[in-house]
Amino acid sequence: MKRVHMEIEWQVQSVAEVLRQKEDEFMHDLNAQHQAELFAKWEREREHRDKGLTIIDQLCMKGCCTTDKPHEGSHVPDTVIKEMLDVLANLKTQHIMMQQIQQQMATTQPGKEWAPRVQEMHFLRQQRVQRPRILFTHGVSSRTGQGLHTLRRALAVLIQDARLFVHVGAKVTLNYSMIERLAQQGRAQAAMTTQLLRLTVPSGSRP
Repeated sequence: MKRVHMEIEWQVQSVAEVLRQKEDEFMHDLNAQHQAELFAKWEREREHRDKGLTIIDQLCMKGCCTTDKPHEGSHVPDTVIKEMLDVLANLKTQHIMMQQIQQQMATTQPGKEWAPRVQEMHFLRQQRVQRPRILFTHGVSSRTGQGLHTLRRALAVLIQDARLFVHVGAKVTLNYSMIERLAQQGRAQAAMTTQLLRLTVPSGSRP
């Protein structure tokens, strides 16, 4: 579990570093200092965003606990789930505001391809918010199976929480072309993330 946690944290930190670099480069190339009021507003939104990301990561660690008591349900306190969802909602709003401000500032300097860079930052922001999160841990014996029944029960309760898993149980119609398109989008996004990380993170820096 420690190795998994370290791998996740390395990936998250890498995305965060790439995102901040892209944002700084964009605002520098945009000569954002010449639009002081909008630039200050954007900086405030980014500061609030960074605080929100720190809070959501801390809440995940708070909700992650080990227990062998079957009656404790999903093992994730309801208050923690509510706080997480509130912070995620605020982060979504802040990212929209940051993107709108950048687009507004870009309109004053036509002739350059700002849109692809704005979209690239939007993608990285989504990656940072939608990072893998460990909601809880539970011990299971691979030899005797002890704890497996409790784990199944906990997962069954957790997955029924529509606040966390909005699309679980929803009825959708998929055809082959839609599946193929979704697969292509997934491959493209994965390739884009890998390329950004390779360009930004020096080799050998991985823990």
